[in-house]
Amino acid sequence: MTPLTTLLFPETAPLPVQYQPLQLFFATLFHLGLDEQEEADSQHLHRKTWLKTLYPIPLGDDRERFLFLLNNIRNRKDDYSAQLSQLTLASLSADLQFAESRTGIIQTVLETREGKEKDKTQEGEIWQARLLLAIAEIIAQQQHDISQAMQELAAEEDQLFSTLHGEIQDFEEEKLSRTEKIDIEPTSPLNNTTIKNIFKAWLVLISGKETLVSQLKTAIWTATQREVAEILIENHHKREGEPPLAGIILHFPKHLADADDKESILATFKKEAEPLHTEIVRLFQQDSHEQWQTKRVDLAAQWNRMVHRFFPEKRYGQTTLTFYHCNRGISSYFPTQRSLSITSEVKVFALFE
Repeated sequence: MTPLTTLLFPETAPLPVQYQPLQLFFATLFHLGLDEQEEADSQHLHRKTWLKTLYPIPLGDDRERFLFLLNNIRNRKDDYSAQLSQLTLASLSADLQFAESRTGIIQTVLETREGKEKDKTQEGEIWQARLLLAIAEIIAQQQHDISQAMQELAAEEDQLFSTLHGEIQDFEEEKLSRTEKIDIEPTSPLNNTTIKNIFKAWLVLISGKETLVSQLKTAIWTATQREVAEILIENHHKREGEPPLAGIILHFPKHLADADDKESILATFKKEAEPLHTEIVRLFQQDSHEQWQTKRVDLAAQWNRMVHRFFPEKRYGQTTLTFYHCNRGISSYFPTQRSLSITSEVKVFALFE
């Protein structure tokens, strides 16, 4: 298949099981990370293969301080969502004045620093972004844990129901039942304003880091939250007078981990899909909306038929990857003005949900 990479945003700690399906289309998935030492300490094998982390602003000598602040946040009595709201009140504001409610967190970082006030303001902005994203990671992990607990409860309920009715289900039927239950997801506690500020915090980390992320020049940027994609869509509409073209909607198996021989089936799928994948990638390189309008429906239909043949929806579930074609580079539609010249030639972004 034509090598194609993607940058997940504003995700900083993606769960591998959630993004495994994207291996069908992308050779490598990149995401930003906060703590470079955490990866070195991690035993996650996926880090060495298809899911890779970039560290735009390594913690270095500040790691212990960062972990101390995180521990402080975890031990505070107010819930994570409330703390996130407090941070976003000051996060990335024009004057970056720290009110008393957040001075205790950020000021502890800056009080020992020497340098110009401007440098301290910039450093304060970076630390706010780090902490905001770290709290978002904690909330995302909590949501995943709740989801897992709900799945286990649903599976037990299903088994109990079958037992009470004297039914004996074979392995595939039982697996199917659990797969159907697995789509139950808890409601996110984050509102649109908070998600927008998480996106802004993510942009703080990547801003001005062209050297580090130069390998992403031709990568497709993939939004991991609908609210983030809607920010780009809305800003595109304001600037261009029209929304970006929703070019291609591709289907993927939601529960790829359920495959009996995952590596083998992935290799077989990629080999058979290679000509079609090449055509789709070539379409991304077209600068004309007319090209998208002409080919997008047929290419998507071919891809989706192949996915359903290899991964029947009843067993694997379904998720989608929607590609949008913009009139300009996608950084033109970010919610804040940042130095992101690396994205000037990338006119396509995607939403995975």
